[in-house]
Amino acid sequence: MKNSFKYFKILFILISFYFMSSNSFADQMKDLKLSNEITSQYDAGNLKKVEELLNGFSNEQLKMIWVSNLLLKYYDKSDLSSVVRLHEKLKDENLKQIWTSNILIQALQLKECKIGKSFIGRLKDENLRKIWKFNYSTC
Repeated sequence: MKNSFKYFKILFILISFYFMSSNSFADQMKDLKLSNEITSQYDAGNLKKVEELLNGFSNEQLKMIWVSNLLLKYYDKSDLSSVVRLHEKLKDENLKQIWTSNILIQALQLKECKIGKSFIGRLKDENLRKIWKFNYSTC
């Protein structure tokens, strides 16, 4: 009885390992195919399509890389409303702080004072908040 239970446990562990690794591999392959599709759409300039496809990723880090790529592209195009919209999708607090500063810079350059002022309070650093409040005081 003890031996059969021992073999059952070993068999269970092996089967579990097999299914976990094959599911993980399947997710990786799905993410790879999705990433290729996103790259094609990104290169073609179909940024809205890229945004739609992002939800298909099983890997959150890969999704954040593509969100960052989109943010850079929209920032480069001075599409502040898209940058603001995608900013909310960021999960990493450090990235959020960096992009908050970028939004403040671009909003000031584009004279989008209302948007910029709404982001000042999102800065964690009190000194930066003071500087940005001063920068926006004439806006």
